[in-house]
Amino acid sequence: MVNSSEDLANEGYELLKTEKFSAAESKFRKAIEINPNYSTAWVGLAQTLQDLGRLREAKQAISKAEALGDVGFAVFTMKMLLQNVPDTDEVVEVEKTPTEDEYRQSISENPKDEEALKGLSLLLFEKGQFNEAEEIIRKVIKLNKKNFDAFHTLGKYLQYMERYAEAKDILQKAAKIKGIDTYHQNMVNIRLATIIQREDSYRIMDQVTMPEIEKDPKNPQAWFARGQGFARGGFLFASEVAFRKVVELDSNHYDGKLLHSRTLLRLARNEEAEVQLRELTISHPKDWEAWAEHGFALMELNRDADALTSLDEALKLKEDDANIIYNKACALCKLGETDDALQFLERSIRLDERLKSTALNDRDLASIKELPKFQEILRLEL
Repeated sequence: MVNSSEDLANEGYELLKTEKFSAAESKFRKAIEINPNYSTAWVGLAQTLQDLGRLREAKQAISKAEALGDVGFAVFTMKMLLQNVPDTDEVVEVEKTPTEDEYRQSISENPKDEEALKGLSLLLFEKGQFNEAEEIIRKVIKLNKKNFDAFHTLGKYLQYMERYAEAKDILQKAAKIKGIDTYHQNMVNIRLATIIQREDSYRIMDQVTMPEIEKDPKNPQAWFARGQGFARGGFLFASEVAFRKVVELDSNHYDGKLLHSRTLLRLARNEEAEVQLRELTISHPKDWEAWAEHGFALMELNRDADALTSLDEALKLKEDDANIIYNKACALCKLGETDDALQFLERSIRLDERLKSTALNDRDLASIKELPKFQEILRLEL
């Protein structure tokens, strides 16, 4: 029996790594709803709420984890960071996040609106528009050299983009802002320690993979090994560069193209991924993975009718793959094909019960979640 709370929490931590805070919060809360005594989910929720700036809620969440008996380093660190945040018994209402258009409208009316600029920057970063997000948060810093939150946000961006020297420089500047309290000073110190650790891991991977490339810079396999190494370490940007080099050196390198496309999708560069995956379906029409990934890329671009075509091709080659069947259910749901969507959803869950937890939080299935049949599917005992 798969622990769905654990699955949801793991998904939450993956989203947290890529700064997708709203989606991560949803995963952690659902994990807690299923198992209120799962301390790992409470810790993840606390970390997410802290990054969202909702410090009282974060303090309440980490206190819950501690009450459940979690005395690990993450709890200790969070307690230290949040110790100066006042307690409150009031329910903190979360305001609806403005849309991109609403942020841009506010900025057009007041180009110096720091909150709107920061909000737009965070929204763009979650969408994978990293360069524009960085440019906007730098505008905030230019407007207000004492805006600690803007400095810290830029430091997080640079860390995620694996520009560690720049990240450390920005965070060290944040630490020198006059008047910052112990909580914010600790926040900087912990992030700097994390960056140094990641930088060391990056350096080790670089040292391990570069010698073969230095022997023969035009060897696609050497670049492919580098890409795999960085991908396993969670270094998306470095792995993307390496896999792109593989494709440049050998346009027929199937694994290089496939892994490059997957990395592009994780970086939200969906148009580029779709083009490359389409090429793979033409050059390797009998490979189910190419069709499956192409279908997923098309769904990310909201081209759901086209996605169904690719997913059907994948299913001809691998008819009992639960993930492909699940993605087809999502595409059908978005197209308004409710009965077929429910049929394929049930089929996917019968093949892999873990997809229950995914379905619970999947926005692609929002239109069918209140239907009795959907609830029936989730109650299936397999």
